[in-house]
Amino acid sequence: MPKDNPNPPSIPETPPGEELPPVSPVLPPNPETPKTVTVGNIPPAELAGRRRVLRERREKVEKRIGEILGQTRPLTEEEKQELKELGEVLSGIREEEKLLSRQVSTGDTKNLKLLAWGFILSALCLGGYSGCSLLRRKKRR
Repeated sequence: MPKDNPNPPSIPETPPGEELPPVSPVLPPNPETPKTVTVGNIPPAELAGRRRVLRERREKVEKRIGEILGQTRPLTEEEKQELKELGEVLSGIREEEKLLSRQVSTGDTKNLKLLAWGFILSALCLGGYSGCSLLRRKKRR
């Protein structure tokens, strides 16, 4: 029969003021990584700006890829790695552009007053024309 150990194993504890270091280092996000598109309505004013920014970023990435691939010498490992990263960035940009192209500009009311005045004016013109044509018919009889 086993005997009880008079000294049980101790459990290491961290002092209350000391925090444990993170298991893996936290890396900041890559500045070239495009922002993710949120699901839902995007204000129309932001849609055009976001498309323009994506187009400019895509052109920069494509230009850099062209510079790397346009060289006649063999690629170094650093250039191959950069090409791989640029390809991933370009893929993300294209994905976001695809999602933005599906967005419909809804809730844009800046032209609503102009359209309402046009409708009222056209209704008045149509009413005036109908009234004038009725008066002419009555005068002819």
